[in-house]
Amino acid sequence: MSVAPAIERPVLRVRDLEVRFSVKREGLFAKASQLHAVDGVSFDIAPGHTLGPVGESGSGKSTTALAAARLIPARGRHVWHLTSTDGPRQSHPRARGHVAVMYTGRIVEQASRVRLLSRPLHPCTKALLSSVPSADPARDSRAGRILTAGDPPSPIDPPSGCRFASRCPLAVERCRRETPLLSVHEPDHRVACHRAGEAIPA
Repeated sequence: MSVAPAIERPVLRVRDLEVRFSVKREGLFAKASQLHAVDGVSFDIAPGHTLGPVGESGSGKSTTALAAARLIPARGRHVWHLTSTDGPRQSHPRARGHVAVMYTGRIVEQASRVRLLSRPLHPCTKALLSSVPSADPARDSRAGRILTAGDPPSPIDPPSGCRFASRCPLAVERCRRETPLLSVHEPDHRVACHRAGEAIPA
């Protein structure tokens, strides 16, 4: 579950969004398992703002967008507040972009585009940004690269605690035991991490 800051009159408010897919297992009497595609996502979109989900393949970006638009079945609460002045046909030439970084069905960090690029707080976000190729041919593409070992956990049987813990260079026992809530860490900046903002050893 994530905690979204309340906006007085959002264009869209989503709370505790969940999407599950049944996955058949082998065996005559085997019960179907549940794939946790989106797990407890909450956010508000204010008039004149946009929200773009980013993340690795399979992180839940597309499924979240489809579920929020009610194009696929989902659990959770969706509250639309569209008016004649802030509806989808209204042009916002100066729309302010926000970014939601997703990992295995959850938002791990959310902030304005400028703030997220200049001051990422979650190790997952830092690793993701460090993997973006540089347009400068003279720059060593490996310099400053944060490598994450292993694969993301299975969405069929997600672990307790932080789901990035098995790949995080800052993870401690608390990370594997307690699920961090997505909460305000700095103004207009939410992050779900017990060690948000700490430097990653070179």
